[in-house]
Amino acid sequence: MTSPHAAPTLRDAFHQPRAVWAIAFAATVSFMGIGLVDPILPAISAELHATEAQSMLLFTSYLLITAIAMFFTSWFASRVGVKRTLLIGLALVVVFAALAATAGSVGTIIGLRGGWGLGNALFISTALAAIVGATTGPSGGAIILYESALGIGMAIGPLLGGLLGSISWRAPFAGTAVLMAVGAIAILALLRREERPAPVSPLAALRALRHPALRTLALTAIFYNVAFFTLLAYSPFPLEAAAAAAGASWARWASAGCSSAGAWPSRSPRCSWRPRSPAGWAWCRRCWACSPCSRC
Repeated sequence: MTSPHAAPTLRDAFHQPRAVWAIAFAATVSFMGIGLVDPILPAISAELHATEAQSMLLFTSYLLITAIAMFFTSWFASRVGVKRTLLIGLALVVVFAALAATAGSVGTIIGLRGGWGLGNALFISTALAAIVGATTGPSGGAIILYESALGIGMAIGPLLGGLLGSISWRAPFAGTAVLMAVGAIAILALLRREERPAPVSPLAALRALRHPALRTLALTAIFYNVAFFTLLAYSPFPLEAAAAAAGASWARWASAGCSSAGAWPSRSPRCSWRPRSPAGWAWCRRCWACSPCSRC
C-alpha cells in the first residue's frame, strides 16, 4: 500500500481510469493549439495579404482572452459543474477552430482565435481538478499525467502545425477541431458527473494575489510568457523556412524545455519533487545547435 506521503511514481501516473486518459488526451490537444499556428504565420501573411504584426495578433488575441477568462473559470465551474465546464470549453474550441479553417481574412481569424482562447481557458483551468477528481489512486500520479500532457502538447503543436501547414494553412485549424471533437466525445462518455462544487466568488482568483508568494510567482510567469511568446510568434518570419521545417525546429526547442524543467519523483516526503535537469540542458543545447534559430 502506498504511503500518503510517498512521492508519486510512474506506475501511479499510468495506472489510471479511462476517464483520466480521456481528459489527458484532450489536454494534450488543447496545449497543442498554443503553438499550432506558429509555423503557418508566414503562409497566412502571404495568402491573406496581412502584415507580420497582423499575423502575430493570432497569438495575442488567443492568449489575452485566455488570460482574462482564467480569472473567472473557477467561479464558472462552481456554477455549472466541472464536466459541463470541460465540455463547454471543448465545444468552443471545436467551433472556433473549424470556423478559422474557413475564414477569408486575417481579421476574422484574429477574432476567432479569441473565441478559441475562451474555450481553452475554460478547459485547461478545469482539467487538472477533473483529472485529480477522476483518479482512483494517489493524486500525484494524475498530476504527473497532466504535466506530461502539457509538455507533449507544447512540443507536438508546432510540429503538427508545420506538417499540416505544408498542405494548407487551413489544415492545422481543421485538424485541431477534429481532435478536440474526439476528446469531447471521450469525456462525455467516460467522465461521470460530479457533485456540484462549493460556490466560489467571481473575485476569488484576484483575491488570491494578496498572498506575496503567489503574487511573485504570477509576476514571474508574466515576464517568462512575454519573452517566450515574443520569440515564438516572431521567429517564423526571419527563419524563412518551410512550415514543416519551422515546426520541427520549435518542436525540438519545446521538448528540450520540457526536459530541462522536468521534475522527477524524490524520495524525500517533505519535498515531493526534485528537478533534475543536466540531461535536459544537454538536450536543449543540442537542439539549439541543430536549429535554424541558432543561425539567425
